[in-house]
Amino acid sequence: MEKKVCCIFNYAPHYRTEIYKKMSEEFECDFFFGTSGDGKIEKMDYVLITTNVKELSTIKLFRSINWISNSINLCFQKYKNYIITGEPHCLSSWVILLINRLLGKRTYLWTHGWYGNESVGKKILKKLYFTLGSKILLYGNYAKELMIKEGFDPRKLVVVYNSLNYDDQINIRQRLTNTNIFKRLFGNDYPVVTFTGRLTKEKKLELLIKSLKILLDRSVNLNVLILGEGKEGDKLVDMVEELGIKNHVYFYGACYEEEVIAEIYFNSACCVSPGNVGLTGIHAMTYGCPVISHNNFSEQMPEFEIIVNGVTGFFYQQGDVSDLAKKIENILSGNRSVFQTNCVNEVDRYYNTNAQILTLRQLLNG
Repeated sequence: MEKKVCCIFNYAPHYRTEIYKKMSEEFECDFFFGTSGDGKIEKMDYVLITTNVKELSTIKLFRSINWISNSINLCFQKYKNYIITGEPHCLSSWVILLINRLLGKRTYLWTHGWYGNESVGKKILKKLYFTLGSKILLYGNYAKELMIKEGFDPRKLVVVYNSLNYDDQINIRQRLTNTNIFKRLFGNDYPVVTFTGRLTKEKKLELLIKSLKILLDRSVNLNVLILGEGKEGDKLVDMVEELGIKNHVYFYGACYEEEVIAEIYFNSACCVSPGNVGLTGIHAMTYGCPVISHNNFSEQMPEFEIIVNGVTGFFYQQGDVSDLAKKIENILSGNRSVFQTNCVNEVDRYYNTNAQILTLRQLLNG
C-alpha cells in the first residue's frame, strides 16, 4: 500500500511538537529526523507522534555542509509525497530532489527561502536548488515576495507561517487575568517592558537598557523585565548599575513554566527584542503582548512579519536607541486593549497549527 507522506527533517525541535503531532494524525506521515541540533534547542519527545518515527544520523562533511544518513533509501519506498527541510547545505536533500523528480514523486521544501542579503553565488545556488522542488513551503510572505522578484513562479510558493504549542497556550490564555506580579517584583505600578530569550550579543539588549535610561530621564516611568539567561547577563547587570537604573530592571533568570511566562506577557506593556525577533514574536502575541523589533528585514527571522507596524507593535530603526525609546513610548501611550486584541487576532489567523494543517491539507490533497 502506498503511504501518503514521508517527512525528512534535519532536527526535531520541541517547539514543533504540536504541528508534527497533528501532521501525523491528519496525513499519516512517517517522520525521519536528523541529528543536526546545536544543543541550544531541546529535542521533542518522539513518543508524542502517532505514526512511524526514526532518527537518522547527520554526518558533518565540511563546515555547515552535511548529509543525513540512510535518507536516500526513502525515495524508493512507497511514498508519493515528501516534505523535507529545504536547506541547500544538506547534500542528501539534493539527491532526494533529483531521484524523486526521476521517479515522478513530489517533494516539498520547507524552508526560510530568501533572506534578501544573498550574494550572487548564493542566489545562483538557491535558484538551482529550489527549482528542483515541487513546491516551496515558506515561513512568511517577505520571502515569497523576494522570490517572486527573483523570477520564481508564485504558484510554486506556499506560505505556511510558523507556530508554537497553540492548543495548550490557548487554554492558558482563556484563564489569564491582570495580576500584581510586577508590583511584587518592582514595588511600583509602572508599566513593564519585557524581553524573553537568551542573553546573547545578537539580541542587542544594551539598546533596551539605554532606551530605558532615555525614557526615565524624560520622566517616563517604566520598568524592564529580562527573562532568560546567557553569556551577556553579567555585562547587562553591570550596565544597569552604571546607569543608576537598577530599581527599574529585574533579571528574572530562566523560566520554563508556560503559565508564568503567559502571566508575564499578559501583564506587560510590550515585548522588546532589539536584535532579531523569531518565535518570541508569536509567543508574546499569543498572550496579547505587542512586540517591538528592528526594521532591517534582511537580518530578521521570518516571524518578524507578525509585527504589523502600529497595529501589533512597532519596528524601530535598527541600532537607533532614540527611535527604540520613541517606539516604546508609542506603545505606552496607545490603547492596551486594542493592541491585545490585534495581537491575538494575528496569531489566531495565521500563526497556529490549525491554520498550518489547513494549508498543508489543501496542498497535499490538491
